[in-house]
Amino acid sequence: MSTMIRNKPLPPLKGPPPKPKREPRHWSQQIQETVSSAIHEESLSLTLRGGADSGQFVILGSIDHEKISYHGEKLYTDDILLEVQGQKVSGYTLRDATVWIKQVSQNGAPVMIKTVRPDFLTKDLRQYLATRFPKGSVDHDLQQTIRDNLYMRTVPCTTRPPRPGEVNGVDYNFLSLEEFAVLEKSGELLESGIFDGNHYGTPKPPKEPTLPLVRRSNSIGLPGGQSKVGTEGHQRKRSRSGSEMVPEVFEDEYVQPFTRKKSLERAHSSSNLGPLPANWEMAFTEDGHPYFIDMHASQDKLLHLRASS
Repeated sequence: MSTMIRNKPLPPLKGPPPKPKREPRHWSQQIQETVSSAIHEESLSLTLRGGADSGQFVILGSIDHEKISYHGEKLYTDDILLEVQGQKVSGYTLRDATVWIKQVSQNGAPVMIKTVRPDFLTKDLRQYLATRFPKGSVDHDLQQTIRDNLYMRTVPCTTRPPRPGEVNGVDYNFLSLEEFAVLEKSGELLESGIFDGNHYGTPKPPKEPTLPLVRRSNSIGLPGGQSKVGTEGHQRKRSRSGSEMVPEVFEDEYVQPFTRKKSLERAHSSSNLGPLPANWEMAFTEDGHPYFIDMHASQDKLLHLRASS
């Protein structure tokens, strides 16, 4: 009796090995930098949205490209505004950002603007501030910038009793637990937490300033050392940061470490921004910061691309 020999089935053909997934690029590697100037207008023809008073970064709204001269990348609606003429505006109210961009772009003056697409950075300040990042990272620095700008425009609140020398409404708004809970439930706090048994929170700043801006000792301040943006009155001082609710022991926790780079300071070389408007030239300070000179002005008009320290 003959034995039937069966062929063994061939193993299925293997496809090409899967391509390794690329890590998403960090937002600081996606910063768009441009020098823009108004054409036959008093200031740049654009509007802004968002702002810290709405719990968001400052966002570009409508843009009239036909009335703007670009020297580099264009501006795009919905992009997040990071810097205007060297001033870091994350944590600005909508009003303050609008006043600043209008002020520095008057009479066709070129303005350095840095933006990033919302695909790479959330618009929500509360969400961004709630994320833990390593000290020294770009994100940690941006969080500190946001807090510095916020504490110039709002007064933090706490349920702890005042310490000697503290003034209610200046150092903190001292609240009861019930008052704090109502404020937190309403969504008016950009940050909140508990430290040493006490509640702390950072309220959204008001849409219109009710008091002169605070200059903290470690704050980035305002251009020219001014204590206000379109407000009157003397500068209030606060010796502490108002951020006791973010103790250093908590800041050691983080997600997605990212090595600190100067990407926030310079996304692209300023020499690649294309020709400037007529009569304007670019120069550099001793420490490398660019500024623009109006050669036909009665006096050289220096528009520094950084805030005075």
